[in-house]
Amino acid sequence: MICISITHKNLTAAKRECFACNDDEQIRLADAVAKTYPEAGLVMLMTCNRSEIYMSGAKSDFVWLERQFAQVKKFPVERLKDVCMRYEGRGCLAHLFRVVCGLDSAVLGEVEIIRQVKQAYLAAKERGQTDAEMNMVFQGALRLAKEVAETSQMTHLPVSVGTLACTAALEFRADTNMNEDTDATENMTSNEMDTIADSNQQRENSEEKHVLIIGAAGQMGSIVMRDLLDADTQVQIVGTSRKHKQALTKILSHERVQWVHYDQRYEYLDWADVIISVTDSPHYTFLADNVAEVRKETKPQLFLDLAIPRDIDAEIGTLSGCEVKDLDYIKSLATENNRRKLSEAKKIELLIEEHVDEMQKLLTFRTFVGTRKDITEKLGEKSAMWLLYQLKDVLDAQDLNHVLKGIEDGVFSIHDTTR
Repeated sequence: MICISITHKNLTAAKRECFACNDDEQIRLADAVAKTYPEAGLVMLMTCNRSEIYMSGAKSDFVWLERQFAQVKKFPVERLKDVCMRYEGRGCLAHLFRVVCGLDSAVLGEVEIIRQVKQAYLAAKERGQTDAEMNMVFQGALRLAKEVAETSQMTHLPVSVGTLACTAALEFRADTNMNEDTDATENMTSNEMDTIADSNQQRENSEEKHVLIIGAAGQMGSIVMRDLLDADTQVQIVGTSRKHKQALTKILSHERVQWVHYDQRYEYLDWADVIISVTDSPHYTFLADNVAEVRKETKPQLFLDLAIPRDIDAEIGTLSGCEVKDLDYIKSLATENNRRKLSEAKKIELLIEEHVDEMQKLLTFRTFVGTRKDITEKLGEKSAMWLLYQLKDVLDAQDLNHVLKGIEDGVFSIHDTTR
């Protein structure tokens, strides 16, 4: 199995968005693979932090796969040279296991990636593009990820982009303006200044926080919405979607949530303190010119863009009172969070190494047994299978591969191995 990978590790959100595949592009790539390699497995993992393609194949297939990917995205294949990571064989297994266990995420130990990998795998199964090897690998990786999520201490800290976005929204505070000119404040005593500051802080803390979520009915949007409601009893939310309002209330019906159609988003702009956008739209959900025209107030507002490709026009950040943050900002919030998780991550790395070794042994063993019928003919089926299973149980993946290859090439005779 091979994998080509473009992630938050080597590209910023702004540069990463051009490598994300929408649904139509994924269909075209799947069709291209099916036409040339009809028996090959193909899993496409597209999230806000990564664009990855896993395919049943060998090192020699990298060039072909990258060329197909570039054709679908309509850019020169040379563009992948400095940004695309390649994984093959055991390295590919280890990478997938690290990804699904959250060790390769911007937010170390996040659990949302489990659902995303599972969804990508099930989509491949539905297309008929998972072979026996890919089924074994992805099912094994998902089982381990579930175990890690249920037992690891890492899940006790914020564990997803959604939860960190919620934190960013709740911590955003409008700068306190005492409505006093400089001369007046200079003549105040420190006690008077403290009294005004305390009064402003109390007023700020008692006020409701208004959050507008674009794409609130989506997977990430609904996570952010629920986290906000759980974390702050003062937050009021307007969620937008293109779905029918009656269907939306089934997603989340709450006294502090109002559902509106996506086309009404600008009508609620002045109402909102924080605007969060997380859609899969190929176009901006907010344009700077439209925001400038609609805004009647210049109060501080945070525009939080969680989408790839980006939803929010960066030029909005040049407007008075507007601050635009994207996934790179969320990544910076995760730095301290990740530091506290490193000791637990080391334990998971060791567990992954064990599971990868076992998976590699299973794949090697399965391939060998399925192709070497002459062994069962010479030893008898029962004796041959007993011998092979004994080898599998006592050898690590590298030694097992060496022994089986020796048997296959005639370096070890059947009589030698049974002495």
